[in-house]
Amino acid sequence: MGIAGVRGLYLNIEVDSRVPTINALFNEELGIIVEVDQNNVQYVLNEYNTNGVQAKVVGATGQYGMHSEILVNVNGKQVLNTKLIDVFRMWEETSFRVECLQANTECVKQEWNGLENRKGPSYSVTFDPTAAVVKCKSVRVAVLREEGTNGDREMIASLMMANFEVFDVTMSDLQSNKITLDAFQGLVFPGGFSYADTLGSAKGWAAGILFSESLYGQFSHFKGRSDTFSLGVCNGCQLMALLGWIDPAQNTGSVRKTQIFLDRNQSERFECRWSAVKINEDKTKEDVWFRGMDGSVLGVWVAHGEGRFSFAEGQVREALTRNKQVALQYVDDDGGPTEEYPMNPNGSPDGLAGVRSADGRHIAMMPHPERCVLRWQCPIKPPTSYNQANPHSNYSPWMRLFQNAYIWASKQ
Repeated sequence: MGIAGVRGLYLNIEVDSRVPTINALFNEELGIIVEVDQNNVQYVLNEYNTNGVQAKVVGATGQYGMHSEILVNVNGKQVLNTKLIDVFRMWEETSFRVECLQANTECVKQEWNGLENRKGPSYSVTFDPTAAVVKCKSVRVAVLREEGTNGDREMIASLMMANFEVFDVTMSDLQSNKITLDAFQGLVFPGGFSYADTLGSAKGWAAGILFSESLYGQFSHFKGRSDTFSLGVCNGCQLMALLGWIDPAQNTGSVRKTQIFLDRNQSERFECRWSAVKINEDKTKEDVWFRGMDGSVLGVWVAHGEGRFSFAEGQVREALTRNKQVALQYVDDDGGPTEEYPMNPNGSPDGLAGVRSADGRHIAMMPHPERCVLRWQCPIKPPTSYNQANPHSNYSPWMRLFQNAYIWASKQ
């Protein structure tokens, strides 16, 4: 409980004086430990004992942080006095040694050495995440999937909750001319493993577009329209990078050349984590997706093996900053952009997690906002700032991302 909650402990175990200390602390008897608020202690004890379940107070949790104290007494005699970080390292040492054998050793050491200074993410929300958006216009969005896509269901649900008219479209639908992108104002590329990531993530998906004259023309025309917007998440982000939709070049509608790539994670393995990202305050004039969310630090799911942003030339990275195209960055516990593992799960420079097009209408990001638009989808209890206006709201702050896109599109 102390390790998982990153809190100190004060324990006093009362047992028969004839019982050896080691037996008092370690045994296989049935039992549970329940943490309750101090104001409810007597009530909980009475309820258990009234129903024939023996219950007693064994201690209390202490301060938050790796340097908090762990004090253990048996019958009033101190048997352990140490810091949480010391116990934490003993607990984690076996895992650390195993990790060194199956991942990048430098990344594993970064995580191990960083334990002492970890204090938990500093989440903050700079907007009202519960504001409702009234449907005022039908905005048609295509969620485009390819063989191996697996994030389309969550994406469709998120878009529908934001009032979009959503269509499930496959690449074969476009190839057979069953439907064209001219029918849509929005285009979303969901996550997954298209073509099982053969030859690299999204390479097969991108090739199917770039080397098809009819599809290439459709995508070029869609991107070139002034009323369109798009979102690529995870595998969709990798695709948009290969198509050149987020390159720091003039918005000509061309999809032939790319300057940004998503390479293998620095840890050399698939990363599935709950990471903290900051929404960049320095943004393009026309910001379709993150309007009003500037400076917020939010938790979000990441799940990828190739999420490290890299560039064809060194100047490309500087151009992204100059053009205000950096949308999201992985941050440390102080809220600053980081390259340190595991706060940065893939090793992207400057914590880069998402990039927008120069005109702000098209965005590609590795994290999965569609997997945490509802509060119950978050693995932690959201801080108070997550639901300032309505603590009973089912939405997390990430719903605003999709609502912003709907508001912008409905005005075009």
